[in-house]
Amino acid sequence: MTNFRASDGPSMNQARQLARRFLPAPVRKTLGAAAGRFYHTVIRWFQGAAFDSAAAFRADGCIFSIPKDQTSRTYRSCFLDGSYEAEERALIREFVRPSDAVLELGACLASCRASQTRFSLNKSKHVVVEGNPYCMRRCIATAN
Repeated sequence: MTNFRASDGPSMNQARQLARRFLPAPVRKTLGAAAGRFYHTVIRWFQGAAFDSAAAFRADGCIFSIPKDQTSRTYRSCFLDGSYEAEERALIREFVRPSDAVLELGACLASCRASQTRFSLNKSKHVVVEGNPYCMRRCIATAN
């Protein structure tokens, strides 16, 4: 079974299938590693630059400003395609109920906290723990 993200799009999936079908494993692995490096260093950098012009991440009805001094341009690319904590936010929508108590460890930029707060009626049952003081400032700003 092929593991790929929806953001890869059909062309990446097709390329993988063709490579598996026609290329020997050593060639396929070498080309795949080179393509992966190119994607993560060049493509993601340009996606991050494109996000920088928007400067805000929107998810689950919330808007986040992303600190450029605390994130790299390639890291910020995940905000452009919406993949930042996408799995976590989906789990929150599916499993967290308004009556639940939530302990969130490692809140980072607090997108999960905002998603949980948006779907939760009792905000006093949500405790956030973040050890990084730079991220904690962002969590406090998001909570207010």
